[in-house]
Amino acid sequence: MDCNCPSCTSGQTQRLSVIYEAGVMRTNRRSMQTAASRRAAPPPPMTYAGPLVAIFFIFLILGALAISRLPSDAWLVRSAPGNALQAAFLFAPMILWVIRAHRYNGTTWRQHLNQWQRSFQCNRCGQVFEVSKSG
Repeated sequence: MDCNCPSCTSGQTQRLSVIYEAGVMRTNRRSMQTAASRRAAPPPPMTYAGPLVAIFFIFLILGALAISRLPSDAWLVRSAPGNALQAAFLFAPMILWVIRAHRYNGTTWRQHLNQWQRSFQCNRCGQVFEVSKSG
C-alpha cells in the first residue's frame, strides 16, 4: 500500500483515524480535542432525537394553528377520522425522517466512513488523500 502523498511525494503521512484519536483526551466526565483532531474527525451519522423533537413541535404548532382557524363543529375537529388525520399530520413527518436517517446511515454515511478510514494526511503539505487497499 503506497501511503506517499500524491501532491508532494512525502512519506510523512498519517491516517486520519490516528490523527483523530491522538487528539482526543478523555477524563472522568470531560473530553477535550485538539484542532487537528476536530479537522480529522470521522463523518458524523445522521441523528434521530434532535430532529424528531423539532419536527414534532413544529408540526404540533402548525396543526394547532390550522385547527384553531376551523369552526368548532368542523368534522376535522370533532370526528375520529379528523383525529386520525391530525395524528397522521403530526407523525408522518417523524416517520419519514426516521426512514431517511436510517437509509442515509446505512448507505451514504457508511461510504463516507469507509472513505475516511482509507484517508491519510500529509504531515508536510497538509494534503488529505485516499489510499486504495489494492495499491
